[in-house]
Amino acid sequence: MSSTFGTITTVRLGIYASQKGLDVTGNNITNINTNGYTRQRLDQISLVVSASDKYGSQYKARVGQGPVITGISQLRDPGPVLAALPGAQDGAQPPGRDQGGQRRV
Repeated sequence: MSSTFGTITTVRLGIYASQKGLDVTGNNITNINTNGYTRQRLDQISLVVSASDKYGSQYKARVGQGPVITGISQLRDPGPVLAALPGAQDGAQPPGRDQGGQRRV
């Protein structure tokens, strides 16, 4: 059993990670039709503060003390790169784009 302050820290880390995830998602939604925008994803891991856990399972699962944000990754669409390669068809749109060059949703 963790202490009261340990539990509060776990909850605080969870709320912080959730808020950052909502920020990234909102940013992606807001900029969906912006030319040149690259989607982003929040990267998280589980915080494990000790090598030996108090709680174990037969499946070797580890009990963490909340999420930790490790960064924000950019998810690049390979379509514009493929369209710029030699031999690309004239007028062809990259995958995920309509004939006007807008992103398909």
